[in-house]
Amino acid sequence: MLPLVSVIIPVYNVMPFLKKCLDSVVKQSYSNLEIIVIDDGSTDGSGNFLDDYLLYSCRKIEVSHIKNNGLSNARNHGLSFAKGDYIMFLDGDDWLELEAIGNIVDILFQHEQKIDLLLFPYIREFSKNSVKRKLFLEDAIFFNSLEFKNLIYKKLIGPRGNELKKPEKLDILSTAWGKLYSRDLIKNKFSPYNVAYPEDLLFNIQNLADVKNAVYTEVTALHYNRLATNSSAVTKKFSFDNYLFSNKLINCISSIIT
Repeated sequence: MLPLVSVIIPVYNVMPFLKKCLDSVVKQSYSNLEIIVIDDGSTDGSGNFLDDYLLYSCRKIEVSHIKNNGLSNARNHGLSFAKGDYIMFLDGDDWLELEAIGNIVDILFQHEQKIDLLLFPYIREFSKNSVKRKLFLEDAIFFNSLEFKNLIYKKLIGPRGNELKKPEKLDILSTAWGKLYSRDLIKNKFSPYNVAYPEDLLFNIQNLADVKNAVYTEVTALHYNRLATNSSAVTKKFSFDNYLFSNKLINCISSIIT
């Protein structure tokens, strides 16, 4: 039996990119999908677009309109009623390759044991070029629990040795997107932005400590929107609040590992 995959898509003021994102999920070749879209109080017409999109969609889409309260709250809202055996997060300005979920599920069936986590790379989409960010040098890797802890989980907690020389790569494993989670893994919600920044990192540290096995594959990739016209992706100035919230994150991580 094909596992049900829940795709949770938070949306906030991404009108220019929303159709591309939704089409990339609705047109997936994989059939057993639950598509959950949360409009986080958008003010640019994204919410109205979602309602119109529902009228013509060839798949059922669960759409919720909620008061703006940030990315973490929107994702948690989606998690609260997701029924999938596996969970995938996709931001409303990014998109998937059309065979992505089918190819990923095929990988799951290549293993006798249930796979807890599947990771795949992403392509940074700029105005004039695309840059693929591989998570590992190999095209496919299977990790048992010990290998996962040493090669992935410890990197989430902090860089070591030569990793300190390449700070631009420190976030490559920390995102919630670019992963397929077994629903059984997710026992902790996303923390608010002002408690842990970036939110994805603490979510993964809290939920991936007990991974029994994981797979990395390059059969597909997520397209990560870095276009100059995307207000959620443009380079932002230094924020003192972010500095404070990052320190809170460090304290949270310290309490977990001590």
